[in-house]
Amino acid sequence: MKKWLTTGLLALLCALCAAGLGEDADAVFRAAHPGYAIAAQDAWGDTAAAVMEGDGRRLLLVAEKQDGAWQVVIDNPNALPPDGPCPTLLLDTDTALYWSYPSGDGSGTLTFSSFRGEDGWGAVGLIVRSGSSETQYFYNGRNLHVQQTWCDENDNVISSLETTALPGRWMKELITLAHFDLEKLPHGYAGAWNWPGEYALTQAAKELFPDYAYLDGQADGDCLRFLLRRPDGKAVFVGVTQDDIGLFRTSESTPLPQDAQVYLGDENFTSALVIEWADGRRASLVLTPYADGSWGLRQCPHFVGTQLGRNWMQQEEGHRVFGAHPWSDITAIDWAAVPTDEAQLRASFDTTGWATPNNPNPADRLHLRTAADRGAASLGKYYNGTPVQVITRGDEWTKVDVCGVQGYMMTKYLAFGEDMAAVAEAAPAMQLRAAQTRLYVFPQEDASYEIVTQDPLVIGILGETWYHVWYPDTGLSGWMKQDDLWPGNG
Repeated sequence: MKKWLTTGLLALLCALCAAGLGEDADAVFRAAHPGYAIAAQDAWGDTAAAVMEGDGRRLLLVAEKQDGAWQVVIDNPNALPPDGPCPTLLLDTDTALYWSYPSGDGSGTLTFSSFRGEDGWGAVGLIVRSGSSETQYFYNGRNLHVQQTWCDENDNVISSLETTALPGRWMKELITLAHFDLEKLPHGYAGAWNWPGEYALTQAAKELFPDYAYLDGQADGDCLRFLLRRPDGKAVFVGVTQDDIGLFRTSESTPLPQDAQVYLGDENFTSALVIEWADGRRASLVLTPYADGSWGLRQCPHFVGTQLGRNWMQQEEGHRVFGAHPWSDITAIDWAAVPTDEAQLRASFDTTGWATPNNPNPADRLHLRTAADRGAASLGKYYNGTPVQVITRGDEWTKVDVCGVQGYMMTKYLAFGEDMAAVAEAAPAMQLRAAQTRLYVFPQEDASYEIVTQDPLVIGILGETWYHVWYPDTGLSGWMKQDDLWPGNG
């Protein structure tokens, strides 16, 4: 699907196109729109394409030679922006059409494409390339996918990220070359429309929730956010993610306050659910998904420096306290009681039953042992700042759960409750060596695994082979081979 053209090659193609396609092909285009000028064109075999301009419009046409005569088979008035640079056309064989522009800020190129199959010209795709990054938008017959990759100077992929797809069964016919509408259909066209656009968000919400009324929506990285009105008239927030096999997971909140103005907005460059009550109270809430598809409160942008996870709160960089709070599950949140100031947020956080290693020397690590005995086998050695859930606290040994692994830690080397706030994270900063890395359920090579693309937080080490890792934002944890991580370039 990828087709890359250098600036020099584009210029050469423009010059070749200026010579014309031949009288027959030119004539069929001009006959279709008398008075319009052919601004760009190309041909391959029995297929020709042209951009025509006139009456303040810009049209994309494709003609095919059938039974010895040229016929226009695509005449699309909505595929191209009406102003700005004229696209350069390229037919690469008679079944692959590309049209390209410089990006809005001049830093790269946008290349649209469509391919002819047995059913005619198919879905329109887009590749945006800027410097070392490439963003690809493609439709797979069900959903619109967005994948971004970063390459080195030799075009080797360094890392990649595929965001949550946009539900797109409603696009099946509309996204074909004949019906493609640049203004309505989401393709991230730089400088003209925001991805994915209100029209596309509305249709995606209808596809997922046909009985709900659309109020507002946002697409943000690896998730979708919607405000919808249920058939009973109550407004709810709905978060949407995808699982490992591409199925959409939705999490619907408790009903939002009916006596308040509620909307989705941007606060301090983050996507937020904003609630404004008539008495002047205001809550700005960043709701994000966890690894299991549930959603909770991540941040209040108007509280400087405070962040939340499912079982942690951080008010100072590198210092977390672990515990529980009532904002980790939107299906149970009491929206009337959400914190409107930082004191309320802190007061709602309960550290009971949680701890973290507190090695006097931060370079040391605390053993998690199979039994309450210093001679028992070690299940791993853990850094200061690791989340530890207390099962049974004793004078010398405490039974704990560390991200799903149960064992015993020495009580004197644990910080409990509010004392955790004084313990700085000592985990080393590590990076994935490859763009995609296996995260194992257990520290053994025949264990089940999933593929991850983001750098984890290393919380512990087991022998010379395994790291125990954790993703604080999503709550995901597991095991990685030590050879799959490295300290980076500093």
